[in-house]
Amino acid sequence: MTVKDENGKVIYSKSEDYIVNDFYIKNADPSKDPIMVANWWFDRQVHLHEGIEPGEIKSTSFVVPLEKGVKSATVEAAFVFHYEKGKDATWNKATKKIEF
Repeated sequence: MTVKDENGKVIYSKSEDYIVNDFYIKNADPSKDPIMVANWWFDRQVHLHEGIEPGEIKSTSFVVPLEKGVKSATVEAAFVFHYEKGKDATWNKATKKIEF
């Protein structure tokens, strides 16, 4: 989420990460295991879920301090999917201008 004043200056910015990962663990010495191994070599899988479920709504409130004389602010929030290191896709974006 980014908040800009009427001149386009960023006055507030905040991001949150929601993570879903699967870790495949081989019951052996990790320093000797190759990075890429066949699926049947794994003993167990650990599922780390700190994400948002499909259809789930996440609501968060922020208090943004404004300098004296600010007449308007534009708030932009985006849901960005990071699918690979350095690569992402914006799935949804909303922008709202607030005048004081």
